[in-house]
Amino acid sequence: MTSPKKNVATKATRKDLPFEDSIAAISRSIFRQFTKSLEFRVAKENITLGMFLYLRIMNEHDGITQGEISRILGIRGPTASKVIEVLEQRGWVLRVRSQEDKRRATLFLTKVGGELRQRLIQYAIEVQDLALEGVPEKDYEVYFRMTETMLDNLKLDHEKHGLL
Repeated sequence: MTSPKKNVATKATRKDLPFEDSIAAISRSIFRQFTKSLEFRVAKENITLGMFLYLRIMNEHDGITQGEISRILGIRGPTASKVIEVLEQRGWVLRVRSQEDKRRATLFLTKVGGELRQRLIQYAIEVQDLALEGVPEKDYEVYFRMTETMLDNLKLDHEKHGLL
C-alpha cells in the first residue's frame, strides 16, 4: 500500500476517498500484517492466534465467563465454546461450573496455560516492537489518542443505529 497523499483534503472539502487514503483500508492492511507475523510466531507453540487471544484475555481477567470472552472478542458463543474446549483438553484452561447455575462456568488459566501465555506474549511484544521500529514515541502516543477517538466515534454510531 502506498503512503497517503501529502495534501489529503479535509473532511469539509473531501469529494472522493481514494483507497490509499482510506483509514479503514490502511487499518485493515496493518491488521493483516500484524496477524501474519504473529500467527507465524505462535505456530511454533502449536497454537492458533485465536487460542492465544483467549489465553491472553483469561490471564487479564481471572475467572472470566465464556460469555464475557465472547463479548470482548466480538465473537459468537458457539465459536468460543469450541476454542475453550480445545484449551481445556490441552490442559491450559480450567472450567469451573457455578454451584448456583450449572450452565454458567468461570475460566481460569492453569499453571501450564499461564506459562504458555507468557511465552506467547513475548511474540506479541516482538511483533509490536518490529512494527514500531523507527516510529518516534510521540507519534505512537498520537496514534493511540487518534484510534481511541475513532473507536469511540464508531461505537456511538453503532449505538445510534442499533449495531451493537
